[in-house]
Amino acid sequence: METAVGFRLRYLKQGRNLDNEQDKLTYIDAALHELVNVSSAVERDIYLNRLSESLQVTYEALVTQLQDYLVDATVKRQPAPQVQHEVAATPQVHQQQAKLTRAERAERGLLNLYFKLADIRIALRNQPDFHFIHEPYQVIYQLATAYFADHDQFVIAQFMDRINDDRLQSLVIAIDQLVYDENTVQEQYQDYLRALQQANLEQQLNAAQTQLQEASRIGDSVGSLNAVQTIVQLKRQMQSSVGSGTVVKN
Repeated sequence: METAVGFRLRYLKQGRNLDNEQDKLTYIDAALHELVNVSSAVERDIYLNRLSESLQVTYEALVTQLQDYLVDATVKRQPAPQVQHEVAATPQVHQQQAKLTRAERAERGLLNLYFKLADIRIALRNQPDFHFIHEPYQVIYQLATAYFADHDQFVIAQFMDRINDDRLQSLVIAIDQLVYDENTVQEQYQDYLRALQQANLEQQLNAAQTQLQEASRIGDSVGSLNAVQTIVQLKRQMQSSVGSGTVVKN
């Protein structure tokens, strides 16, 4: 018996010549937007495999495109800011959030490895004072750590039972669908750690520069000196952190 999603995907094909490149791209775009609304990761995976086979498009390419749509959908579901003057800026903020920063890409990639590889889970737990930069990823990491206390393998359906927030669920789905290169896992792991360390140091540097500006504004010479010393130290750490593969705590 054909499912509702299967029917809609078949309906979207009508009137399209899939041998025509433009029609094919239009259909893929419409089909992937349809799959954004499928809550079951298993069901979504079935349709992605069917699309890959029937359209002769790699599964990885479809997953990558779908991930972008899932991110957009997650951002659009976020509640509007409570402060009145921020409301007008919301569309611009959403557009910025939809484009992932280097740190966010690293957080997603690292969690994907953490979900799927026991060696990475052990290595990451052994990182001193490790934490993710952005709160949603840190929450998922903490939930995953608790999950693996009772499970040896990552089963997304079981893990999702622990998450009540729709946005976090969408984020977990997007992370789970990432593809990693089995031949360069350690290199990817170290790259992700370096990216997070740099982002962490950049946050601290921005805070120190703000402190310096404020201290200079009010004529606080001691505060200015302390801020300058902190800035110099952080810049040195940022230079030496390239190639280190450790993560510092704020």
